[in-house]
Amino acid sequence: MNVNRNIKLTSVFASLSLTVVLTLMFIEIQRLNFFVIFSFILIIFFSLNRLVFSEYKFSIEKCVWGFVAFFLGIAPLYQFINNIVPWGGRFPDSDYVIANVVILIFILIFSLASRLSQAKKVQLNIIKPTSVDYEISKLACFISVLLSLFALYIVFQEKGIVGLLFRNPLEDVVDSAKSSRLLIDQVVRPVSAVFLFVFILKLRTGIYNRTQQITACCLFVLTLITLFPTSIARYYLASIYLPLMLIAFEKRIDRTFFPIFIFFALFILFPILSALRNISDESIMSKITNQIVNGSSFYGGDFDSYSMLIRSINFYEEASIPFFKQLLGPLFFYVPRSVWPDKPVGTGMYVAENSGMIFTNVSSPLIAEGYINGGMFGVVLFAFVLGAAVTRYDRYFWRSNNVSLGRAFYLSAFPLFFFMMRGDLLSSFTFITARFFVFCLCIATIMSFRFKSNK
Repeated sequence: MNVNRNIKLTSVFASLSLTVVLTLMFIEIQRLNFFVIFSFILIIFFSLNRLVFSEYKFSIEKCVWGFVAFFLGIAPLYQFINNIVPWGGRFPDSDYVIANVVILIFILIFSLASRLSQAKKVQLNIIKPTSVDYEISKLACFISVLLSLFALYIVFQEKGIVGLLFRNPLEDVVDSAKSSRLLIDQVVRPVSAVFLFVFILKLRTGIYNRTQQITACCLFVLTLITLFPTSIARYYLASIYLPLMLIAFEKRIDRTFFPIFIFFALFILFPILSALRNISDESIMSKITNQIVNGSSFYGGDFDSYSMLIRSINFYEEASIPFFKQLLGPLFFYVPRSVWPDKPVGTGMYVAENSGMIFTNVSSPLIAEGYINGGMFGVVLFAFVLGAAVTRYDRYFWRSNNVSLGRAFYLSAFPLFFFMMRGDLLSSFTFITARFFVFCLCIATIMSFRFKSNK
């Protein structure tokens, strides 16, 4: 059985890698540097290897390796050989070499921290199986649905029927400073989904009653209405519906599904959606061919992480930035700028403004956050802490079967690590913290009405 599984995993890894290589063969190479391309291949192959052979069916670690493989490996390789840089400009080959060395060091330290964390076999008390089972009461089920309906009412009053069905891209630009809109989007709107995740965990234990099952179905319908897929941003969509899909088909998928899904979404699905987004004289099939075969989907701002890493490295080496100054922004995001006028802005905006870029709503990958906060020391520190924390949190979710705050939040958190890995850290950390706050409130509500089952 293990032999067949290893053969299947090896086949998936080889297929993904071969697809990348064969695709590159059809591209007209405009720029060539053996060491740069070889270092990109090292990044791609190592991260794809860890993505495919990772221990769990889905995990935060898989998200980290998926981001590294596509956003810091495949996409920038396409950009390099076509001599294209998102948001304009050109980088010398030496910048690519330095950036790839930084990425490889990050990979090495992250892997080392992960291995050390696994070797210690840390068992936290909160994840040990308990002999007492807690049942979610009927009153808790009723309160969950009632609060979800109230959240839907608030969202409807704010956005209207059209806002529930479609996302207005101008809303982020015009109303980004409105605290009421941010409160509704980040705290009120995900209430039904958060309750749903808790009930899904309960159903996943196999110990549930019909009331809890009906409540989960009602919460799913309310989630679908309140958070309709076409009305929310892509990262928001992934944090809600990807966990639901994976849990729904958990018994039918294995460790190969998640890497194949990431590959399909980023390499095929997103390029097709991008080709269909704008109407032009060019035929649909021609645009899709250009997006997928020629890899032009990797040239836009969605895949600017690598270029922003280079800009961050260059800016850090030229400027005098105090150690961990930018980290203060995410740690104290809740402090109003009126109270703290010099509070750091997002690293992406900070680097873009100081690099003379006109457009400043750009990414800042976690590796760049580490570098801007302390050079190579910052990268090593970020990689080590991330590797250890991710490994323990993944183990915590998969090696226990209870309903808890940490396990419920995990379902929403692991897709959000794509968002955090792309950055910037200020916006992603604020979003994740707000989501965690909602989980705390919803869990507290449910646990206020729970009781111990008599067994």
